[in-house]
Amino acid sequence: MATRVVITDAYSSLGQALLKGFEATHFSMLVPKPESLDWCDLEAVREYLDDNAPEIIINTLGWAEFPSIEKQGVIVQVAEVLGVAARDFPCSVIHLSSFRVFGGENKSSYDEQDRPSPLSNSGRAFWSAERSLVLELERVICLRVGWLLDLHSDTVFKRVLDGLMAEEALAVTESRTGAPLNMTSVAKVVVSLVQQILCGAENWGVIHYASGDTCSVAELAEVLAAHLRDDHGISKSEWLYYGDDEMLEVGIWSQEPVSGVLTMRRCRDDFGVQAKSWRQGLGALVAQYLEESRFEI
Repeated sequence: MATRVVITDAYSSLGQALLKGFEATHFSMLVPKPESLDWCDLEAVREYLDDNAPEIIINTLGWAEFPSIEKQGVIVQVAEVLGVAARDFPCSVIHLSSFRVFGGENKSSYDEQDRPSPLSNSGRAFWSAERSLVLELERVICLRVGWLLDLHSDTVFKRVLDGLMAEEALAVTESRTGAPLNMTSVAKVVVSLVQQILCGAENWGVIHYASGDTCSVAELAEVLAAHLRDDHGISKSEWLYYGDDEMLEVGIWSQEPVSGVLTMRRCRDDFGVQAKSWRQGLGALVAQYLEESRFEI
């Protein structure tokens, strides 16, 4: 019988990327619809796990780069329920978490050994979820990721592209940095973790995954503007407005951690995963954005 892997939310942008990443594997993917299973209902989750006997649970429910208040609650609740339910079954859990558990320390990058100190309610939700799972389960990996190069949800990447295509100049800052990740690479890493777990890897706990190079919001905007100009002939007289002091007081970056950069020591050393540049495949993503947004190119 094929190994059963369940994704708690295979219908979000992240969940869809993960599901696609498993297409070439031999695993049997379980993707319960939201109306068929409430992951916040302990008894319902226990019954589902008992009926379906998954060997791996990948928890993405509620995950977002900018989670709403509602999603923050879901992130916490689902982790609490999974922590209790999964301990009664012979399964392993991979939980998607975020760089937002950090920020209060005002560091340039964060290692897995750094103690979280979230700045925002969303960061506190991610940190609470991690603690619930690690407290209850032995076989759990909390995989923290940074900015995602995702066109289909609210991300730094999408906000910058939308801002570049708006009528006014985009306000950017050099004071907020990240290590952006392609969605495909995140999926590949999760598939690799699953395969190694099933082969006997016992590297549990917190793991970071990030790109091999970093950038500021301003640098990301400059690179994207260059793709729009050079590849598609789209240009404006005023692309960018640099206003760190004002933006850090009231702008959309005011609640962002100074750094979303994660160092991936454990991911490299324990699982053999190598970091890639966030610039790889960026031109294709920009073209896809223009096509889906119905801009003339």
